[in-house]
Amino acid sequence: MAFYVNALSNDDWPVAMGVLLFIVLAIVIGMVIADLTYSLIDPRVRTSES
Repeated sequence: MAFYVNALSNDDWPVAMGVLLFIVLAIVIGMVIADLTYSLIDPRVRTSES
């Protein structure tokens, strides 16, 4: 986090955008993993079958 704040305070926008992109990708991947494994944790949840 200090790397991101340092990049912002030095107006280093490409580094700040890269750090932000990495954070967003980590959150999205975590949400997808949580969504896919939730049915294994809670047996009441069913997956939709189209």
